[in-house]
Amino acid sequence: MAEGEDRQLIGRERELARLHELTRLVAEGRGGLGWVRGEPGIGKSALVNAVAERARLAGCTVHRATGDELAQAFPLRLMADAFGVSARTQDPAKAAINRLLRGEDTGAADPVLAAGERLLELVDRLCTTGPVVLVAEDLQFADEPSLLLWNRLARAVDQIPLLLLATDRPAPYRATVARLHDLTRERDGEIVELAPLDEDGTARVAERLLGAPPGPRLRGELARAGGNPLYVRELVDALTRDGLIADGEFRGADGAVPDSLAVAIGRRLRFPSADMLRVAALLGNDFGIDELVIATGRSVAELTFAVEEAIAAGAIQEAGSRLAFRHEVIRQVLVGQASAATIEGLHSHLARELAAAGRGVDVVAPHLLAAPRAGERWVAEWLAGVPETMLYAVPQVAAELLLRITSRHGADDPLWPVLAARAAQVLYWLGRPEAGRLAAEVAGHTDDPALAATMTILRLRAAGRAGQADEALALARTPLGEDVPPHLRARFLAWSAINLASFGEVDAAATNARHALDEATRSGDRLALAYALHASTLVVDAPTAVARIDRALAELGEDPESTDLRLLLTNNRLTYLSVLGRWADAEVALPRALVLAERAGTFRAAGLLATAGEVGYMHGDWDDALVHLGGIDAEFRANRANLNPLAVGALIALHRGDREAANTWLAAAGDDFAELTKLPANWRLAAAWSLSAEAAGEPRQALDRLATLLAHSHVPGQRTRQELMPHLVRLALSVGDRDLADTVVAMCQADADANPQVDRIAAAQCCQALRDGDAEGLMAAARRYGEYGWPLQQALALEEAAVTLAQDNEPGPARTAFTDALNVYNGLGAVWDLRRVEARLRPFGIRRGPRSLRRRPATGWAALTPAETRVAKLVARGMSNPDIADELFLSRRTVQTHVSNILAKLRLRSRIEIMRAAAGE
Repeated sequence: MAEGEDRQLIGRERELARLHELTRLVAEGRGGLGWVRGEPGIGKSALVNAVAERARLAGCTVHRATGDELAQAFPLRLMADAFGVSARTQDPAKAAINRLLRGEDTGAADPVLAAGERLLELVDRLCTTGPVVLVAEDLQFADEPSLLLWNRLARAVDQIPLLLLATDRPAPYRATVARLHDLTRERDGEIVELAPLDEDGTARVAERLLGAPPGPRLRGELARAGGNPLYVRELVDALTRDGLIADGEFRGADGAVPDSLAVAIGRRLRFPSADMLRVAALLGNDFGIDELVIATGRSVAELTFAVEEAIAAGAIQEAGSRLAFRHEVIRQVLVGQASAATIEGLHSHLARELAAAGRGVDVVAPHLLAAPRAGERWVAEWLAGVPETMLYAVPQVAAELLLRITSRHGADDPLWPVLAARAAQVLYWLGRPEAGRLAAEVAGHTDDPALAATMTILRLRAAGRAGQADEALALARTPLGEDVPPHLRARFLAWSAINLASFGEVDAAATNARHALDEATRSGDRLALAYALHASTLVVDAPTAVARIDRALAELGEDPESTDLRLLLTNNRLTYLSVLGRWADAEVALPRALVLAERAGTFRAAGLLATAGEVGYMHGDWDDALVHLGGIDAEFRANRANLNPLAVGALIALHRGDREAANTWLAAAGDDFAELTKLPANWRLAAAWSLSAEAAGEPRQALDRLATLLAHSHVPGQRTRQELMPHLVRLALSVGDRDLADTVVAMCQADADANPQVDRIAAAQCCQALRDGDAEGLMAAARRYGEYGWPLQQALALEEAAVTLAQDNEPGPARTAFTDALNVYNGLGAVWDLRRVEARLRPFGIRRGPRSLRRRPATGWAALTPAETRVAKLVARGMSNPDIADELFLSRRTVQTHVSNILAKLRLRSRIEIMRAAAGE
């Protein structure tokens, strides 16, 4: 710990002791959270420096970085800096992350999300080699993706030896930072609010600096510092340099003491080469000599003296192989000394020099953003020539720069179509509505048929995604010109088919899909062919859809440009496999899909986890389903277009009799039932609300909510209502609505006749037998459900068969069906269903046998699922989550969720405790 930092810790003994306790715990293997808040100069850095030094002495590895106001728009800058991710790194894992962040890796669907996953994996691996402390200062200036990553790490400190220690200021306010601050409190972290030093504390700081107690006049002058340790130091240093302190007393005249910290620091910066620092201040909190050379045009030899002088003056300090300002306030003072015009001019100069030196978007763009009037020709040429992948690595920044430059160059400028097209593509990537409008402008102004077709496809996709049916259908029906290249024509026809099918034009969709396949085959373009095959899956039955998906995936191979489509196809394939009862194939495909999605870094990872949750629910693997659902980040789980993950969580909780958990899942979905269930992808939400009403003793309301499934769905791939049709018949009969039961039976049979796949045939058989009170038909349906692996439907058919047989005065067969239903429900942990079937059979004298059904305990080793037991054994061997994921071929998120569940069930606090507990088993 540096001497100056030690002085600044005067009066902070209590706060330091609280934070040192966190370092003791993390050194023992228990992660934690700490947060230090206070005004600039109040001593936050000195405090965390002391904590970091204590952590190092305790055997922890410390990583740290500082938020930079100039770098807020650049994704994961804070986290990358903290872990040494840069072009200079020799570590292969860090080098791979750097390539993603620079847009040099084309294999990721979303380079930022992919880089985030790699960083999380890096932290996991680091924590297996020893405890890790991550210090992030000035979090209020951190980029948003780094804050989101901090959030995910904060929710993992209960299972890895990781201490997260943040500092921030009360202002400026940022909602994300405020939520992270609240999360620290919610998870029992240490929150330290640094108040100003009192008069005695201020005097002690001055005494340590002077070597003698301050006299009364000096104590009075130091009151100007307001208890701010940095200001105290700057005042004492300034007065000492000016010869105004002797024997610990102030000897100057009134007015000799600066009234502000900025003025005091400005006096420190009175040395000949301070102008160099003003340029350095625009480079950020830290900078390299090579960057100064480019920015100033001076040689390394010329800069050496200036740098040494600045270090001697206490303005900057060494930070590894780079230089950093001793305090952010010093950098702010330097910037504040220059006029706005000078600052903008310097940023514009820096941008041009750095671009000429071949620096990437992440280095050049901050200066362009800080120079809003920089519209020189070179900026347009530079943006037109930057590889597109680099733009997608910093999409927010790219969009702002491209829109700015296109607004200054008219449509008659030869560069305008190129720049505007790039802007439209980035805007689409960001999900912004103006993407379609800008794409239309480009298509109308360019003479390039390929570019016009590309923009038309973008318009079509944007309209479809936004649910703009009229525009999407109009575009889908508009033919392209004859001069459009065949591969683009094929892609256009494929997306036309997708939109036509989505908005109910099934026949037209099928026609376009056929034409797309023909064009794609002739063009030889694999991506176009795969899109055409995907479009065709929306207008065929499930077995044919699976075959076409398999063909599309084979066509795509490992083409990095097709990652997003490959994930979409894989997701759809899993759904079809579960509908067809092909569980062995689904079991093989699922882990590979999750690993692919996680590595690619895309929102589709959340979609695949949602599908995995649904597959687990349908097949009766409810514990695994909850693990998959638990891996979905909150921002994806609350997607109103697909609330099925929340619905599945609620359904499992309701069947298991956990009303509190069910209400939590449903509350996250919202209470606008009528509006939410209009979306085809939210059909399970109707089932969840229905079951919630039935569990509350409201069968009529339950029936009304489930009856929304009777609405016609245009897209065959979304017609999955057969799973719940038997429940609808059961509810209709329970309230005496036989007409509705007849309607459901007829519709279910019509679905099976139109598409005779096994799940529809079984549902039609079960519904008809239910309505007719046909015990033999119900038992046959139960056997069919059991054969194809749908346990919840099997148990329902057995239950209804038991009730029917009991009503027919056949107690022996009724008891057998009752016992079989109990066993299936028990295997699912469906406590609520167990109670219902027991209540229904009790009036007939049919009760559970003397030997109680065995249920898994809630805590202890016996409470672990088979998957959790496997993971626990590997944790006990000291393996990291990524290593366990590789061993079991799971995603890292899935392993992390398993470990959290293991800790909760074993009532342990860390992985080390799991290792100790396993050794004592």
